[in-house]
Formats: sequence, C-alpha cells, structure tokens
Amino acid sequence: MAEPHNNNLAMDTFETRLYRLLRMQNNIGTHAAALGIAGPILTWGQTCHTRYSGAVTEAGVGSGEAKDATIMVHRKFAVALDYFQQAKDILAAMLEQFKPDEFLLASYGIDKRTPQIYPVLIEAIGGFVATHNRLVAEGDERVLDQSIIDKMAFFGNEFEVELAAAGVEKREKDDAYRLQHTYFAGDTIMLRLIFKIACMVWGDDDPKLKDLGLVPATEIWTKKKKVEG
Repeated sequence: MAEPHNNNLAMDTFETRLYRLLRMQNNIGTHAAALGIAGPILTWGQTCHTRYSGAVTEAGVGSGEAKDATIMVHRKFAVALDYFQQAKDILAAMLEQFKPDEFLLASYGIDKRTPQIYPVLIEAIGGFVATHNRLVAEGDERVLDQSIIDKMAFFGNEFEVELAAAGVEKREKDDAYRLQHTYFAGDTIMLRLIFKIACMVWGDDDPKLKDLGLVPATEIWTKKKKVEG
C-alpha cells in the first residue's frame, strides 16, 4: 500500500486507495462522535477496507485464472488444428484415386484453407466428422479410418470444452473488475464527504486527518514550479 500525498481522491492508485481505506476503517470509530458521523456513513467507514480489498483480491484471482485458461485454450487449439490439418492431408491424398467431385470436397471442407479462428475450427471439425459418418452409413468407401475420425473428434471436443471454460473465466474476471471499479467510485464519494466534514470540524491542516487516510494541507506534495531564466 502507498501512503497518499494529496487529497485528489479520484486519481488514487489501487495501492493508495487501499492505504486510505485501511486508515479509515481502523480509526473512524475513534473520531466518529467528534465528527458527528453515524448511521450508514459510519458503517461504510468501518467496513470500507475489508470490502474493497476483497474486491481487489477477487479481481486479481480472476485475472490469473483467466490467463491460465487462455494458455490452455491455445494449447488445445494447437493440438486440434494440427491433427485436423494432418487428417485433411491424408484424406486429400486418398481421394485422388477416386477423382472426387467438388461437392464431396466441400462437404469435407478440404477445399478450404484450415481455419485459424477458434469457432471456425470447431465448425470445420464437426463438418468433417459429420460427412465421414454420413458416408460410412451409406457404405461409401471414400472415408478415413475410424480411429482417425475418433481422435479428431476427441481433440475437437477437448478444445471446445476448454474454450467454453475460458469464456466463463473471462466473464468472471470482467465482473470482478467491474465490481472493484464500482466500489472505487462509491468510496471516492464517501471519502470526499468525510473529508469535508473533517475539514469543517478540525480544519484542513489537522494531523488527525491522517488517521482517516487524508492529507493535512501543509503536508500535500506539489510539483515544483520551473524556474524561468
């Protein structure tokens, strides 16, 4: 946590905000009576750090889990993509002896470049497997060995499951960050309110302001003016 050097609350870093809220939560009870603070404002002050730090933690955990899920998606995609390409190459070579028509090639999807987009690869694998199953049911011999198809379907399913899981992790991460930012905005309003009350009761340079995570006027850091000449 970083100790604040001004009262520009909306510009706090997360570290500075955590420092302010920890001071507020630890000391608001001591000064509440003198400042005339009670009810919801006091309740907020007594819980603000716990709530915000919890949101920051959840956002951090969510971010880490989302990154792990993304890495796993990339791995599963690479495996499924490589196997699909190999199966296409084998099938293309095998079909040369049958002089296949363009409709069969299109049905298998081997007349197109191997897709590099997640959902498109899933669709392509599904179409390949579906065409294989249809031809097998019709007794058509223009098919690959069943073990190849089963393995392709397995890799495609693994990738699809991992992609769905990564989507859930991303939504949870986004929700956690939204909550964190919502708390930040609401806490800024409450900090400003208590700052105004404290300045009215104590003045803007009272050392007790530091107990509440605020900065007395004479301790505010300012940028030095550039010397002309």
